[in-house]
Amino acid sequence: MRFKISQPLAIQQLGSRSNQEDSIFPSQGQATTDDRLFILCDGMGGHESGEVASSTVCQTISNYILSRLKSEEPLNDEIFEEAVAAAYAAVDEQDPTGQKKMGTTLTFLCFHKGGCTAAHIGDSRIYHVRPATNEILYRSRDHSLVYDLFEVGEISREELKTAKNKNVITRVIMAHQERPSKADIVHITNIEPGDYFYLCSDGMLEQMEDCELMEIFCSDKSDEQKCNILIGETVDNSDNHSAYIIRIESVEREEGDSRFLDNEATARAANKVLMAELNPSPTAPPPPLPETEAESDDDVQVVMAEPVPQQPSPIPQQPVAPIPQQSKKGKGLFFLMAAVFFFAVIAIIIIVFFLLSDKPKNNQTVIESTPTETTITREDIDDDDDDDRITPQQQNQTTSPARRPSSPAPAPRVNTPSRNNSDPNKTNSSSPSNVKPQTIRPQSRPQTTKPQSGESSGGQQNGHQGSNDDDFIPNI
Repeated sequence: MRFKISQPLAIQQLGSRSNQEDSIFPSQGQATTDDRLFILCDGMGGHESGEVASSTVCQTISNYILSRLKSEEPLNDEIFEEAVAAAYAAVDEQDPTGQKKMGTTLTFLCFHKGGCTAAHIGDSRIYHVRPATNEILYRSRDHSLVYDLFEVGEISREELKTAKNKNVITRVIMAHQERPSKADIVHITNIEPGDYFYLCSDGMLEQMEDCELMEIFCSDKSDEQKCNILIGETVDNSDNHSAYIIRIESVEREEGDSRFLDNEATARAANKVLMAELNPSPTAPPPPLPETEAESDDDVQVVMAEPVPQQPSPIPQQPVAPIPQQSKKGKGLFFLMAAVFFFAVIAIIIIVFFLLSDKPKNNQTVIESTPTETTITREDIDDDDDDDRITPQQQNQTTSPARRPSSPAPAPRVNTPSRNNSDPNKTNSSSPSNVKPQTIRPQSRPQTTKPQSGESSGGQQNGHQGSNDDDFIPNI
């Protein structure tokens, strides 16, 4: 990648100061179209301190870079960092006791085979402007306290201009620093003919915004005219102000240029102040202030616009009566009545639910367990038997209720032995000597007779009912 630049133009003014603490390289009037290295430093520390620091850094870094940069090789970041380290050592030699507290900012711009390397320390800026598209492709981020406060949301974008501590910087090349400040390095390969690179100290931006810079660089005027406009706009600035204007005339691309690093877009996006200025977010208009607070001039917003001529209306407008608004007392009474009505409805629903749940159910079915009754007749039992014997089947029939048969069975027949009717006095007695004991076995299931209401089913029934109280359901 090869560049051809127009004649670089330098600006260096005292302002209202008695001494010049800014330093530039090449010196004013010494730059040519063959130069590829440009440095600007803004010194601080007062007379014979700031100017010594800025000139020392300019001379040290330029000598180191020019002695090691080859035209057929890109600039390595290690070479630049070594040059900065050499500048720190040179400043320490200029202030061996550390009493002067001298320091300076740094802006660095170098065109080489790999593109363009831009680096800075402090609040002096580097711009990459493209008039063809009317945009700022890159602007270095100020290493200042107000920038840090804006990025964390402590102050607004408008307060950046009026903050009392806007001149406090957070990075600087100073003698005898415990922790030397590091530079932000940006690599740029997106360079087109007609692009401008603009290096300037903060004194140039004392009364100028980015929008005004864009108007100057995007105008049809020549580079000399643009430089004179910038000088005229900053003639009344209080601080020293210096700048360099470099315009790209042509760019020659070579094979292998695509491998070089380009992080200009990333650096631009990281500058939150620049992004906020380029893309202001639409905000809703603030709410109207009370009459007592709106009387102050600080709360009035003035929008500069062309006045719109108003023609007098032939018909006078009648004042519009204000629309009556419902009082707060009426609103409160309405909500109270709505709440009472709501709770009353809920209470009625709960009462009706409990009344319905206490009503007895008529669909209950009572199933009565009916024990069966079995009648057994025995006669003429032998007296020699020790006890009356009952078979297990008979015992089960007398002790457990029988299931309801599907069809009634005939009662078993019992054969009764003949009696001697000759003796009328022996009607209810029988002779056990001639009678053999018989075991009665039912031929089928015993007939179940359902006792009538109010009747007793005998001892077996009473015994069954007394043994299982849970199954007992009285007749209703």
